[in-house]
Amino acid sequence: MLQKLSLTSLPLTPETRVFIRVDFNVPLPITEKPARIVAAIPTIKYCMQKAGKVIIGSHLGRPDGQQKKEFSMEQVKEQVEKLLETKIGFVKEISRKAVDECPERR
Repeated sequence: MLQKLSLTSLPLTPETRVFIRVDFNVPLPITEKPARIVAAIPTIKYCMQKAGKVIIGSHLGRPDGQQKKEFSMEQVKEQVEKLLETKIGFVKEISRKAVDECPERR
């Protein structure tokens, strides 16, 4: 049986990129601190302190395969920024180029 690794056992350095897949599929509009977002904040903060770059990935529904502003992750980004007490970058599409060119990247 494989042994689980904890985040603190990983060798995170300023050169490390960390991708965190989170379930931020929360009710919209966001009216309070959603438990799913609050629960992820300690992990995100830890990685931000240790790693060179932290990329957070999540999604919301796309009714009928269409992108709709009311289902944009931008609403979730604003809540994450409040809880982290810092600005974070946002990309509308998932690609290495989009992440590398994100203006708020650290």
